[in-house]
Amino acid sequence: MGKIKVIYILGPGKNGSTLLERIIGTIPSFFPIGEVPNMWREGLIRNTLCSCGVPFNSCKFWKEINKDMIKKISGFNPRKVERLRRLIQKVYYAPFLIMPSLATEKYNRNLVRYKKILLELYGAMSSAIGNSVIVDSSKDPVHCLILAQMPEIELYVIDLLRDSRAVAFSWQRKSPKPDVYWKEDFMAIHRVTTTSRRWLQSRLGAGIIRTRCKAFCLLKYEELIANPKKEVLRVMNRFGFEIRGRDLGFLDDRAIRFKRFHTISGNPVRFTKGKINLVEDEQWKTKMSLGKKITVTALTYLLLKRYRYI
Repeated sequence: MGKIKVIYILGPGKNGSTLLERIIGTIPSFFPIGEVPNMWREGLIRNTLCSCGVPFNSCKFWKEINKDMIKKISGFNPRKVERLRRLIQKVYYAPFLIMPSLATEKYNRNLVRYKKILLELYGAMSSAIGNSVIVDSSKDPVHCLILAQMPEIELYVIDLLRDSRAVAFSWQRKSPKPDVYWKEDFMAIHRVTTTSRRWLQSRLGAGIIRTRCKAFCLLKYEELIANPKKEVLRVMNRFGFEIRGRDLGFLDDRAIRFKRFHTISGNPVRFTKGKINLVEDEQWKTKMSLGKKITVTALTYLLLKRYRYI
């Protein structure tokens, strides 16, 4: 078996990653998976809905993957794996991944164990989808760094960038979580200082990751929405995948026809079926308070200027 090909969407969240994942995942020979690090807690433990509308542990697609993965991992326990993930996938542990000589012996032991589990998971997913390219919208730079260290994975990274003020405003909204079907629940709301920090962290992470993967490409959310077919073709051709305009027949100039997928965790748009119009969300320009707008602009000013947002 050859290397497992993974397209990884990087970013701070609320950056259009679920939408991009669904667009690429609709192209033949590409398959969207969702946010892999959330699978242990949100999928196996909490049993939230798969994007197909069925509880995760009852979804035939995921049942086959989990069956294949679990039989290869001795003493598999999702709660233990989630605890292990939390010991590995923290922003302040990123230096251990960047410079392994800094890592403690305990961290390295845990990292080796977690990589073995991830390899079985990605291998099971690859087999289940007929060795199509996995589209992973996890976004987290630390998880991406872990994958970049695994020689069995051929990693292609899309750095999906969005204006920091739009990201901060989006994290202020009260958004329902339809995957939590047994009660009314909502996505987390974060302070603009927190989202500004995470936005900056994603920029730092992108700078480190760009030289540690098979291929890397910057894509602006605003340009994706303005001309989705052109931007997707640009990115995929940059990665060396032979994609033609006819492969994007499901994508009009400003609309997309969605089909059913099997993704775990992410924006509620993953449950949307049928055709939707692609319209840039610019509400932050008129509805975001002046004080919050000034705060985010001040904290992220240098990079906003660098990427020509101001």
